[in-house]
Amino acid sequence: MKASAMALLLFSSLATAEIARVVCQQPPREWGNGNCNGDDTWACGQRCGQCIDENDQHGYVGYCFAVLNHIQDISPVGDDEKQYTMTRRLDDGTTTYDPFTGVLPVLPPDAQLPDKNPRSNAATAASAAGVRALSAQAIAFYFRAPVKAFFRTRVDYLAYARSVHQAQIELLAQAAAKEPSTKLKATLNQAWFYLRGTTPGVLTSAVKQHGWSVLPNQVLPPLIANVGVGAVLYTSYLTILGSLHEESGRATKTVYPPPHPTQTFTAGLLAGSLQSFIAAPLDAIQARYDHRDLMPTEGGKPRSMWAFSAEKLREIGVRGIFAGWGLSLMKDSFGAAVFFSVFEYVKAQGYYRFVSWYYGGLEEHIVDYMAQKRPAKNGKPEDDNKQPLIIRPHYAIEPIFLLLGGLSASFAQQVVLHPLTHVQVEHWDRLEELDAKAAKLRETKGANPAHRKDGWRMARAYYRAYKETWSECCAEAAKEGLGVRKWLWRGFWWNTIRQVPSTSAGLIIFELVRRKYGLGSEEVRIMGDGSGLHVARLYTGWLVCGTFGFINKIDEMANIPKSDNVVRVKLVDTTTAMVGVAESFVQPVVKGHEVINFCSLAFLLEHEKLGKKAMFDLGVRKDYWNLPKGAQQGVLGPDSVIFGMSVPKGIDEVLADGGVDPKSIDDHTDYCIWSHAHFDHRGDVSVFPKSTTLVSGPGYFSSKGRPGGRDDPQAAAEFEGRPLEEANFDKGLMVGKFKAQDFFGDGSFYLLEAPGHQPEHICGLARTTPSSSPEGATFVFLGGDICHFAGVFRPSKETPLPDGIPASAIALRRDWASKAVCPCSHFTPHHPNASDEKSASTTPWYELPRGGKHPVYTDIDLATESVAKMRELDIKDNVMVCIAHDASLLDVLPVFNKQPERDINDWKTNGWKATTYWSWLNEVSVDGKTPHEPVVEGFWRDGKKWDYAGYLETLK
Repeated sequence: MKASAMALLLFSSLATAEIARVVCQQPPREWGNGNCNGDDTWACGQRCGQCIDENDQHGYVGYCFAVLNHIQDISPVGDDEKQYTMTRRLDDGTTTYDPFTGVLPVLPPDAQLPDKNPRSNAATAASAAGVRALSAQAIAFYFRAPVKAFFRTRVDYLAYARSVHQAQIELLAQAAAKEPSTKLKATLNQAWFYLRGTTPGVLTSAVKQHGWSVLPNQVLPPLIANVGVGAVLYTSYLTILGSLHEESGRATKTVYPPPHPTQTFTAGLLAGSLQSFIAAPLDAIQARYDHRDLMPTEGGKPRSMWAFSAEKLREIGVRGIFAGWGLSLMKDSFGAAVFFSVFEYVKAQGYYRFVSWYYGGLEEHIVDYMAQKRPAKNGKPEDDNKQPLIIRPHYAIEPIFLLLGGLSASFAQQVVLHPLTHVQVEHWDRLEELDAKAAKLRETKGANPAHRKDGWRMARAYYRAYKETWSECCAEAAKEGLGVRKWLWRGFWWNTIRQVPSTSAGLIIFELVRRKYGLGSEEVRIMGDGSGLHVARLYTGWLVCGTFGFINKIDEMANIPKSDNVVRVKLVDTTTAMVGVAESFVQPVVKGHEVINFCSLAFLLEHEKLGKKAMFDLGVRKDYWNLPKGAQQGVLGPDSVIFGMSVPKGIDEVLADGGVDPKSIDDHTDYCIWSHAHFDHRGDVSVFPKSTTLVSGPGYFSSKGRPGGRDDPQAAAEFEGRPLEEANFDKGLMVGKFKAQDFFGDGSFYLLEAPGHQPEHICGLARTTPSSSPEGATFVFLGGDICHFAGVFRPSKETPLPDGIPASAIALRRDWASKAVCPCSHFTPHHPNASDEKSASTTPWYELPRGGKHPVYTDIDLATESVAKMRELDIKDNVMVCIAHDASLLDVLPVFNKQPERDINDWKTNGWKATTYWSWLNEVSVDGKTPHEPVVEGFWRDGKKWDYAGYLETLK
């Protein structure tokens, strides 16, 4: 919304309040110009970041409100949105017009400020927030699993009370029949009988007849049984589903992407089986229940359900408890599986598809009418196609799908349960007879020890009981003149309708109120289908459609064959810290960013199906002073590309810390893949066994005269006696615009040709989730040194710089200490490659360098082309790009050194791409100031700073 519209809305909702702008003791400052960090305290007691919404298009912070005048109207002056005329009502009832600068009127310098105690305000806000949080959490707790409102109860807790009530009704009916009555009296009697038939009426009747002890002795036991069995079902279902589908295991109201039907079916099947086992004693009691066993003897009290249950369980024993359990297991397991899978599918997939279809198919003029357009950062309109559109679907849509899910699930469950219930009822009728046989057999065994060896006699009897039950069912069907199928399905519709309880009405009403007044929301993203709304974010009640975000999917755009084979990708910190001259890696060089900080990342790839392991890059060897001379001179040193470096651990020590011994026969790495052979990627191959294959890009091993190459005497030991393999890109396979090689031959990992930095430079693309998974295939792009700084390919037109940068993404900057969102206007005025403010959010921050004192790109045109190919993958929502020197990944992703069992395959579900996407802004300068200290000063050896320059002199 525009700022003027926000002001009008504010004043219309506070029509009786007296509001004016208070200019605090510091001059007005535009939000995001680098001066306000959100923590300043103004004279009015408010923090700078607390005043006006941070997303306000005019960006004012420090403008607080105080009670002063009745505001009637605000309107812009001419075309200048920052000049307004305020209509103010005076004490005599007349109005006056005050021109002023800003959104709200300026308080005169000599005016007295109202006395507001900031501590009191804070206390009030804190207490109100606490009450809101507690109430919202209490509500959210119940509605986390709304499926329970549609599930049938297992034990009828009103069975005894209903039998007592029915006996009373019959007596009243007989008495009423003997007395003559008018039509009105008969109608009133009918109404009275109806009211007495409700749950309160039934309970009242039982209490009046037998006292309050009916409740704890006859009603409470089955009620507790229902709660306990239900708790087992839902707890086990949510736990199992959380293990099968990670998103479902999180404590959120909205799960996206939703679980696949096979996952919910499996979770329901296992949960229903567990419930059936736990509920077997309850079913045994219910099968043998006869309310006459509980009725009081002459002048006595009714028998307690507790006593009846305990006596019956002792009587029938464990074998009797599980008599007929096969039918219960089938009913519970498949019934729960069908119920949960249908409910979750309609509630989640059905809802998301409907919203995407309906709102994605609207014509443009309808979208414009319904949408709110997010304003440009400078407060001026942008091209409509570049603005995200915010559409709010009707708040009742999701609760309606919730209700449809419950109804559909109840119906589908009855399809499974109804015929089995008829068979089960017939089988239960035979259990009393089997119990009598079992009791007789126990007596016989006690009297005649010779019969004790016949332990399978009752097992055979229970088995024959199933056959006899089926015969009885066929006989019953023939007696009624029906086929077996029709007999099993008799009464289906009426019983199905009865299975949707009255609580569903309360559920839908409560959900409508909850979503109408918004007790919180959680963001979800839905992919578009080419309708022009490429990305949609669905909140609980909100749909955001627009061009911001990651678009499309790589399988569709890059023609990758679908595959369910994956590799586990583990991020390895080689412990390398380096600083280099910026002019060798980016251009233009700007004041405050003359130095670039580097780490050196490696990746451990594990193909569990094939039992193979591969290292992609190895970092810098710990004893880097033993590198070949050509790899050190002109590259390392005070007046070279890298002028500071520390390597505390070698790659063998890093792997050993995670439990992987490179030299172990059982645990060795099958491949070491070099993205290229520079010193900060080749590591020390000698720590790996000679059986480990060394892989490089095409042409490296066969090239002549390369420093550190195969014909370099100082490097010969690395290649001697070791299998050498060069990537082969001649088979016509393409991934995006890259020539590719399917490394393992099963679609799990690809090598990509990416020359430029070096002629043989290669990248990797690892499949991290299978194509058949609910979210589809995801990939990690291992970029090596395709470029050295993420600002070379970000931002872009497809992924523009967002209006607000999360503070967590720029936590290393000294000029942004606030935890508040940082506006992109903090950076865009200092964009070195942008021609104007609009292009500053869509143009990559840097370009690859041409020329310079120490060029590191052998062919800058090929390198630029390779970066452009990578950018096409970087904008995809299911590709995470990791270049070798991006240290921000170490702060977010699980690192092998600390968590060796964890991989980064679930990067998408954890949102790690979004978290790290803008972290390169930690390095760029603002106002010519260096954002933070270098990661290392000088060269280090064995934990001490040393004279590396003097050492280099000895190599000449």
